[in-house]
Amino acid sequence: MKLERSLLNLSIRVIFLFCILFLLNGGELLGQEFARQSLTSSEMIRVLNRDERYNLRLGGVKLQVDAALQGEMNDNINLSSSKGALSDLIFRPGVEAKGGWQITESNKISGTLGMSFAKYVAHPEYDSTMPLIAPNSETEFVMAIGDWKVKLFDRFRMQEDPTSNGQLSSIAAFRRFENDMGLLADWDLNQFILTSGYTWSTFLSIDPIFESLNRNSNTFIFEPKYLMNEAIILGLSNRYTVTDFEKQIQNDSTSLQSGPFAEVKVTKYTTVRVDIGYQDYSSDRTGTIQDSSSFSSIYSRLSVKNRLNKYMNHDLSFTRMAEAGIGSNFVDRIAVDYGADWQIVKDTGLRGVVFYENLSSSGGNAEVADRYGLLGRLSYPLTISTMVALEYRFTYKDSNLFEKDYIQNVTSAIVSYSF
Repeated sequence: MKLERSLLNLSIRVIFLFCILFLLNGGELLGQEFARQSLTSSEMIRVLNRDERYNLRLGGVKLQVDAALQGEMNDNINLSSSKGALSDLIFRPGVEAKGGWQITESNKISGTLGMSFAKYVAHPEYDSTMPLIAPNSETEFVMAIGDWKVKLFDRFRMQEDPTSNGQLSSIAAFRRFENDMGLLADWDLNQFILTSGYTWSTFLSIDPIFESLNRNSNTFIFEPKYLMNEAIILGLSNRYTVTDFEKQIQNDSTSLQSGPFAEVKVTKYTTVRVDIGYQDYSSDRTGTIQDSSSFSSIYSRLSVKNRLNKYMNHDLSFTRMAEAGIGSNFVDRIAVDYGADWQIVKDTGLRGVVFYENLSSSGGNAEVADRYGLLGRLSYPLTISTMVALEYRFTYKDSNLFEKDYIQNVTSAIVSYSF
C-alpha cells in the first residue's frame, strides 16, 4: 500500500509537469560599478541550448546512460552500539539516465533518474523492498519569456539509508519517499533580480514504524537580489513554510526565515556566500508528543569554494538551522563540512570529506549528540567508458541518551560504465 501511494504521488507530479509543458509550449574589481544588461530571452536561449554530453539520441531527446555496481562491506548496518552491531556484505547495482529535450528555441525539459537496489548477503531481511531512487533525480522545465526565466521542477527520491538523519540509531533501514515540486521565477531588471517561488513537499514513510512522520509542507519564497558589480551580489532571503502531519502524533508547524545574504567573488578562484538571519520555528499542539517547544534564534550559512591550482579544489561549509524532528518538534542542527578534490596523477582522482554535526532536539527527553565522519574516494578510468573507485566512510555518533552511540565503517569497491 505504501509503494502504491508513493508511486501515485510521483505520477501526479510528472503528469502535472507535462500538462504545464503542453499549455506553455505555444507561447573582477570589488567596489567597481558596472553596466549590466538584463538577461534577455536571446541570452537565456543561448544558455538553454548549450550542448551537453550524451551517448544516445532519440529524435530530439538526448540521453546519457550510466550503470554501476558497488560492493560494500559495512561493519554496523543497524547503527547500534558495539554489542548489537551487525556486519554484512552488500551489493548495490544501479543505473542512471540523464536526458534533455529542446522543445522550442526558448523551452527545454530535462531530467535525471537514478535507480538502484541493495542486496544483503547475511541479512536478506534488509534487502530493498522496492527500487531506490537517487537523491539527484528530478524533472525540470525551463522557459525564457522576455526578462523572465521560469523553472518548473519536480525532485523525488526513494531512500533507506538511516545515516542521512543524525537522530537515528539502532535501526538498519529508514525507508521513505520524498518529493519537492514547485516553481521558481526570476525577473531580471538589470542590476536587480527578483526571485519568487513555491514548493510543495511530501514525506511518506514506507515502513509503519515511521508513519508519524508522514507530512505535506508548503514553502513560499521571495528573494530580491542586487548585483553591486561583477564580484558582489547582495540579497534578502525570505522563506515561509507550513507543515501538516498526516497523523496527529507529531505537531504541525510553521517556519519563517528572513535575512540578508552576500555572494562575493573574492578572487578569480575563490567564491564566498554568507547567509545570516532570523528563524522562527513554531509548533502547535495537534499531536500527542509532549513537546511545546519553539525555536526563535539566528540561522546562518557559510560556503567557501576555492581552486588552489589546476590539480586541486576544496570547499568549506557551515550551517546552523532548526529542522523537523523525530519524536520532537525540531532539532537545532549545527554542521561543518570540508571537502577536497585532488588529481594525484593524470586521470586518477582523490576526493576527501570530513564533517562534524551537533544535534540538540527539543522536548522533555531531549537528545544532544555529536557526529563526526570522514570519506575518502580514489577513482581511476580503466577505459574511456569504464571507471573504478575505492571508497571508505567512517561515522561516529556520541549521544547523551543510552544506547544511541555508534561507530560505523564502510568500505566499497565501485565499477561504473557509460554506454
